[in-house]
Amino acid sequence: MPEKDNYPVGKYRTPEDTRFKPGESGNKRGRPKGSKNRNTMIRKVLSELVTAEMGGSKKKITVSEASVRRLSQIALKGDRAAIMSLLQLWKETEDSLAAERDAEYPFSEVDRQMIEDIYARMKACEE
Repeated sequence: MPEKDNYPVGKYRTPEDTRFKPGESGNKRGRPKGSKNRNTMIRKVLSELVTAEMGGSKKKITVSEASVRRLSQIALKGDRAAIMSLLQLWKETEDSLAAERDAEYPFSEVDRQMIEDIYARMKACEE
């Protein structure tokens, strides 16, 4: 193996002169600083306002709202893929709201058990 200034070069021993210098990026031609990533671009596009005709009048709504309204119109015509997409969006929204409620009003395991017991007794009284 070639040696450079008595320094063995090999696996896990890169030559010192080719190593990254302190403070030097490993990907010099990577994403430029200040450029937007995909999530930022998607949020920006979905929050842009567009003009939509609703109930005979024109209103400004976000692209996101317009997309969901259009998806619901397609679903109402019986398109199964649109129905599944709309139901998936609804489920994700409900799950998100439930998580927010749980964070806002946390129940301990004892609280949950007590609520379940009360519910079971109420159901028994109905029968």
